[in-house]
Order: sequence, then structure tokens, then C-alpha cells
Amino acid sequence: YQRREMGESRGNHLCSLCLFYVVDMQLIVRCVAERHCFVSLPQDVAYQFASQRASSTLHCSALELTFSGRRSYVGWAGGTSSGTASVLEIPSALAACLHIEDGERVDVTLVQQLPMAATVAIEPLTSSDWEILELNAGFIENNLLNQLGVVYHGLVFPVWVGVSAQIHMKVTSSFDSSCAALANDTEVIVASKVRPKQSSVSNHNESTHSQPVTLRALSVDAMVGAVPVVTVHSSVYRKMGICPNQIMCLRRLAIPPSSSSSSS
Repeated sequence: YQRREMGESRGNHLCSLCLFYVVDMQLIVRCVAERHCFVSLPQDVAYQFASQRASSTLHCSALELTFSGRRSYVGWAGGTSSGTASVLEIPSALAACLHIEDGERVDVTLVQQLPMAATVAIEPLTSSDWEILELNAGFIENNLLNQLGVVYHGLVFPVWVGVSAQIHMKVTSSFDSSCAALANDTEVIVASKVRPKQSSVSNHNESTHSQPVTLRALSVDAMVGAVPVVTVHSSVYRKMGICPNQIMCLRRLAIPPSSSSSSS
């Protein structure tokens, strides 16, 4: 491993970054089934940085990943990988968003200090993501810090909602630094993405909410916020292709009266 000390004199609206320490290494990616966006480091590397993280007010550190001519930033909250000493464990859903393949070699730079973001703007990738977020805004607000620690412009990341639902968001904020950390009370502004209206009937009944949702990143130890439950007969959800515990968006549709009923 190669250690460097680097000085940074520039300031920004997030915070002033004066000094940070990095270690360069090459690790092999192993995708793991985790419901968060934090990676795990080999034990010897993790131990090397444990004392430095202890003095930080942030809940995670940042890692710069360079691979296939691309560069990404991820959060490390102290987790250690199992097995081989040269393995970097990345949650499978996050690896897919970053276009990192299992077994790929990545150059890793660890950064101890990074600026804290006061405000972060994000947007859902699809209208379905937006609809699920609208239904579960409180749940996401209370659990976002447990799932994500580091953001940068253009980052696409997964968010897990409830038991089985997963949505995808994209960071649209620009930062003076290469990346920034989420912290308690970071304001997260979510732009809306309303589903296109398809007909005159649905135009009248489709949701017309276009205002952004403002959330705050709160750190909690347990999953909070209940997801409303709908009871569906087994024969119905089989025909519709619905899985148990799946989160859906329900709308009330107005059915125009038939010509026969109107004439009577």
C-alpha cells in the first residue's frame, strides 16, 4: 500500500477541507447481497483506518474507486470483508448502478475527511420510483442515512423501501469538492417525476403533484414507519403477476357509464 499526505487549500460552501490521508491499492470486487450502499474493506486496511475514523464526526469515510476508465465514490462505515485479503465487497445493487462487475479489479483510494453536505438534490429515475417514494417519504427520510453515506454529482444509487421494494435515485447537485457526505439533518430535495397522462379519463384522475419533496436524513437504529397493507385474493395477484409483500401504487379510476345505463 502507498500512503500519501495531501493538502487542500480551497474552500467551498460545504466546509473547508484542509488535510486528508489516502492509501492507494488494487482490490478485487466481490458483489454481496446487502440492502445498503456501504462497502467493506479487507481487515488489515480497515484496522489501519479505524483509529482515524474514530476522530471523525461523520458516520462513514469515502473511497474513490477507479476502474475501466471511470471514477466513482462510495461510503465505508467500518465494515470488513470476509475471506481473501484483497477483496472489496460491494452490495450487488450498488455495483449494478456503478457498472462494476463481480471479480473486476479496481484501484481504491481511501479518504478520511470529506465535506459534509448541507443540501443535496436528487431525482427518481422513473415515475414508478417517484410514486413509491411519495407513498413512503417518511420511511425513506428515517432510513436514508442507514443506506447511503457519500454522494456526488451524477451518482445513481438504490434505495430499499419496506420488505422488498427497491427504487433508484440520481444525485443532481453539483459540489465544489469531488464528493460529499450525508449527515444528520442534511436536507434532501427530491424532484418529482409524474407519470405521463394517457387519456382524458386518466387526465382527470391522475396525480398532478409536481412539487418536489423535501426530506431530512435521519439516523435510526431500527426500521421505522409502517407501509400500508392491501389484502388481495391469491387468485387475483397470481393473474396480475403480483408478489406477496410487493409495494404498489394504487389509483382510483373513474369508469364512464355505459350507453345502456345512461339511456335507462
